[in-house]
Amino acid sequence: MRWIGIGITAVSFVFLAKFLFSMHVDLFRLQHPALTVLLVVALAVCYVGVVYLSAAAWRLALNFISQTKIPFHDVFDIYVRANIAKYLPGNVMHFAGRNMLAQKLSFDQVDVAFSTVLEVAALLVTAVIWSAVLSFQSFLSMITDLSRKSGMYLYIVIGVLILLVAAACLILRKKGLLKKYRRFFTPAFARLLPKLFLLYSLTMMIPGGFLSVFLGALGVSLTPTLLLNVIASYMISWVAGYVVIGSPGGIGVRESVMVLLLGPFCGNDIALLAALLLRVASAFGDGAAYALQQIWNNARRHKSASDCEK
Repeated sequence: MRWIGIGITAVSFVFLAKFLFSMHVDLFRLQHPALTVLLVVALAVCYVGVVYLSAAAWRLALNFISQTKIPFHDVFDIYVRANIAKYLPGNVMHFAGRNMLAQKLSFDQVDVAFSTVLEVAALLVTAVIWSAVLSFQSFLSMITDLSRKSGMYLYIVIGVLILLVAAACLILRKKGLLKKYRRFFTPAFARLLPKLFLLYSLTMMIPGGFLSVFLGALGVSLTPTLLLNVIASYMISWVAGYVVIGSPGGIGVRESVMVLLLGPFCGNDIALLAALLLRVASAFGDGAAYALQQIWNNARRHKSASDCEK
């Protein structure tokens, strides 16, 4: 299983590298290449914290649904290993990976599936709310543009419908499932929602701030209004990349939406370069989170082996 995980990680980064090299970016826009590389590394390290927050939010959902207290280490181990698979074609492999890995720990597969559905719904609602609040004009512009581009609109509809149909099928096929999950209609669920909203707000605002840092490093003068537009643009682009099936990790989709929304403010070239720098930082942050977890797992195995020898 370890070598399978390493293989998936390698293939994922190959797809990412292929995408980056396919983009015709004017690297001469980088006035200080060495400092830019250091900035990417620094923000990649910071992005590990975003992965931890995402895993913590999923654990909250999973604990609520399963009515158990699952150790954070177990949840984080599953989350980061499956998370790498999002860079594989299809943009759904990380969800399937969660169920496969969770099965090894004897987690209830239906609980894991429902926690994923809850995660997707909470993420989308959080992103839509903040996008509308921070930059209502950009939000309306994006909705209008999506409605004109029938292809992307169709993908979004298909993605949402698949999630709804999958949830409905589980409810209908599993005897007693409605009774088991009636806790969704209890005060406990109402108390869970603000916690998820807070965590998912942070997981999207922090990368939005990273995007602002890259734009500033590229010479863009960031006013408070533009800063809010940048964060909102990231959230809108994140939603587009998240729901479009077939785009690994939203690659290409998010960058296109960022250029569409930020191009009028800073130019298409600068917007694209900043989007790609953010993509590199976030991808390496995902990889760093995975590597740290593997180091921690190895340390635990060695400690257990040493304890057994004693």
